[in-house]
Amino acid sequence: MSEEKRKRKRRKKRPESLRLKQNKEVIELVKTKSASRLAREKQLIRRTAALIVGVIAVLAIIILAILKPFHKADGIASDVEEVIEQTEETANVDEGAFSISEQEKEAAYARIKAVDGLEAAWEDSWLKKIDISGDTCDYLTIEDCVIMQEDTSKVKVEGILEGIPDSDSEDLYLFALNTYENSIPEGSEPADTYRIEKTDPKFVMYANLNHKQAGTRLFKKFVVAAKVGGRYQILGTSRYITNPEAIAKVDAYKKTSSVKGLIVDPNRLHGSELDDLGVKQGAYNIPLGYIMGGTTSANKSTIYYDYGGKTYAFNGQAVAEFDIVFGTLQKKGIQATAVILNNSNGAYPELIHPNARSASQSWYYMFNGSDAAGVNAMAAAATFLAERYSGAHGMISNWIIANEINATKEWNHYAAVDHYTYADEYAKGFRVFYNAIKSVNAGAKVYMPLDQTWNRNLNNGDYDGRDILDDFNSIIKTRGNINWDLAYHSYPVPLTNAAFWNTGSYAKYTTQSVDTPMVSMKNVNIVTDYICGSNFLKDDGTTREVFISEVGFTSTSGEAVQAAAIAYAYYICEKNPHINGLIINHETDDGLQLSQGLAVGLSHANGAHKYAYEVYKHLDMADSLDYTKFALDVIGASSWADLVKYW
Repeated sequence: MSEEKRKRKRRKKRPESLRLKQNKEVIELVKTKSASRLAREKQLIRRTAALIVGVIAVLAIIILAILKPFHKADGIASDVEEVIEQTEETANVDEGAFSISEQEKEAAYARIKAVDGLEAAWEDSWLKKIDISGDTCDYLTIEDCVIMQEDTSKVKVEGILEGIPDSDSEDLYLFALNTYENSIPEGSEPADTYRIEKTDPKFVMYANLNHKQAGTRLFKKFVVAAKVGGRYQILGTSRYITNPEAIAKVDAYKKTSSVKGLIVDPNRLHGSELDDLGVKQGAYNIPLGYIMGGTTSANKSTIYYDYGGKTYAFNGQAVAEFDIVFGTLQKKGIQATAVILNNSNGAYPELIHPNARSASQSWYYMFNGSDAAGVNAMAAAATFLAERYSGAHGMISNWIIANEINATKEWNHYAAVDHYTYADEYAKGFRVFYNAIKSVNAGAKVYMPLDQTWNRNLNNGDYDGRDILDDFNSIIKTRGNINWDLAYHSYPVPLTNAAFWNTGSYAKYTTQSVDTPMVSMKNVNIVTDYICGSNFLKDDGTTREVFISEVGFTSTSGEAVQAAAIAYAYYICEKNPHINGLIINHETDDGLQLSQGLAVGLSHANGAHKYAYEVYKHLDMADSLDYTKFALDVIGASSWADLVKYW
């Protein structure tokens, strides 16, 4: 490694605040040195001027004597002596003022030498030319990419340079790339230009946001480049806008008094069942393939929505059905969660990633962040839904983007790739939804979902949740940290075993190790503890929330066991400070789930209540412990404090 590169690495490790402080100290010392030199120069000028005046005076008298021969010689001598005396007096005064001792001279020379050294050090701290011909892309860091508070039509990009790129000029160029672009397309024009200052490693550039317009930059990633040989070369990692909420007109989030939630049955919305159960949180799926496209009813016309220079059609009949669901939840004071799903879509096939369009047995598909049509369609759908359900037709507080994404074979189809590539593709689509939703409602929360498979390493086509979680977090942090949260499905192992505390031969799958193969309600603290790690923190230092957005317990092994499992799960979530909700699947037994041996509803398919109905109803009431006392006998414990962490 060259000496110049070693110096650059040392400067890179030095904290920016220390570097600026040292520069300020050097500047002050240089100013002091300059002032001292100026004082000496002034004194020298004064002395020289006095001597010059004296000489001129003598010459004037001599000339006068020549021109006036009648003037007496002794008078001339007297005049000359008088001028010389005055001149010497003036010179002596200046000489006295300027005289210093030898010790003072040595001290002064030492100070000047020290200042010269500091001045050289200051100049050495200036940005140096750096070679950018290598394969790396770490010549600068974008530290902030935000919508300006004082002018929300502008994006502000700030960063710090490692040196002055050895390029065609000392200019930096700002570009906004699409999610799927990794280089600057030919013919692109920069959004802004910045002339590098060698004394300051920081840079600031600006770009128009162009919100909702064709080519909007709300979903783009910003890069800074230099021009080398007439071509633009990217100098550092890209950065997305991290504060889309800056342009939101709504800032609302429905708070709840408990974690008690339920996947609601649309056929029972108009009755009193949700009120009787005391449901605090309700969840419902929104498959985009169902709502996008022309209407299917003469009574409900197609809804047309313009976004990004294109008009999109939404099925008026389907949208009206969701209006009923989310409008009813809002009227009943129930916090609403929507799960956005990417099912087959004849009207807008561009929503599905090209690498996910092959035949599969999956119910849903990877969102398409790989081309302009896919990104714009996602942005349009997300913005339309966020605007519609931010008060006027209901209020969705929680948005979950896709379902159990690590289970790609079943719930989020994509061609076989390594887990990082898979997480990267998901992150592209996730960020589009996040920025679109938060640009409408600043208070909304947006989640990425995982199932209970944590660390099995099966290589069966699906992915371990921990791998996807780690990759997703790393990708988001590197390109602009945002306030995503985690939706987790901590189903029993196996699914048909409602008694999750008693796993028998399956006990090895749900351990208290961070390397546990699977996570159920029995060891859900593994996930909440893991996500509290420092590498998962939000930029404000707070931890990410865990939302148990789906879990169910079948009654096929007995209604008392199902009821005990629901009570146990509720107390685990209610007492864990990192869990903000528990959505029980399902309000009513579902036909498809019944065919799989899963009777998870609080009521039978015919509406008859199970034992779990009354237990669930009283979970967050004053008499909760009275209604759940039976569960301790079922579980085999003497108190909830013995079972529940944080009790």
